[in-house]
Amino acid sequence: MRRKFDEVFAHTKRRLFISCFSSSIHRIKLAVELAWEHGRKVAFVGRSMTNSSEIAEDLGYIDIPEGLLIHPGEMKNYPPEKVCVMISGTQGSLCRRFRGRVDNHKHAKIEKGDTVVLSSRIIPGNEKAIYRMIDHLFRRQAHVIYEDGSSPPIHVSGHGSQEELKLIINLVKPKYFIPIHGEYRQLKLHAEMAGPCTVPSEA
Repeated sequence: MRRKFDEVFAHTKRRLFISCFSSSIHRIKLAVELAWEHGRKVAFVGRSMTNSSEIAEDLGYIDIPEGLLIHPGEMKNYPPEKVCVMISGTQGSLCRRFRGRVDNHKHAKIEKGDTVVLSSRIIPGNEKAIYRMIDHLFRRQAHVIYEDGSSPPIHVSGHGSQEELKLIINLVKPKYFIPIHGEYRQLKLHAEMAGPCTVPSEA
């Protein structure tokens, strides 16, 4: 994924917008490192992105070089090719936020020739809204990079693998185990996986 992102930074001629979930600290760290290497300032847009990056920096997970980070209001002070914008939110709010930024955001308006990277898989049920947003970006003549199967991926799942989930269960040794996130089929499979990990089952 780093190679793909490096290519994106190298070939982007104007401002670069990268959207990802604010919980994806590794993705934020990667973008910050590449922005530094390619001479771009970084602006965080979205409360969750700002909060996550601050916490990650305090804990030592992200190293933001002095002078790299700018306020969104400062973007106008730099040439477009020297700016990278990190934007966060759930996929539903990303759609609303990008529509607003494309059209009339006072700081982060997406313009002709800008590049937008959607570094997240589409959550089932959000397809229509996401593709409507992508179409809107294309109409504004932005270059949009998303997972369409035509090139190496720009997103790697942040979810734990089955073996990692088993490891967590074995380390925590919970008295009760209740899957709460995902579609029903995923909850069911998660519960079945936890069964052999010494957790009493009451299906």
